[in-house]
Amino acid sequence: MAAGVLASLKKLTHERERLRERERRIVAAERGQVRQLDRLLSSIGYRVIPDNKRHPAISLGTRKRARRKTLKCPKCDRRFSHPLPMARHMTATHEARRRARKATTKTTKK
Repeated sequence: MAAGVLASLKKLTHERERLRERERRIVAAERGQVRQLDRLLSSIGYRVIPDNKRHPAISLGTRKRARRKTLKCPKCDRRFSHPLPMARHMTATHEARRRARKATTKTTKK
């Protein structure tokens, strides 16, 4: 009976090691996917921040420095590092004022 228990424990230990190795491979593949996604999205101004609470083994390593905010809004002092957020700011902030002015001038002309 002791030999049977010992054989079962050896099988369980072997299975546990196989599962750990499989987990390491999955984590490495996931880390590669996250890095690839981060590279792809950083080209359009976004950044991937992994959720390390679920998988503490996943990390992107050293953090990149934020891009310099070299683009300046022509109508105010706000600065941006990518044209997409600047365009969104322009339409959301400055276009609304222009539309409001056009609406008031049309109603006063009549």
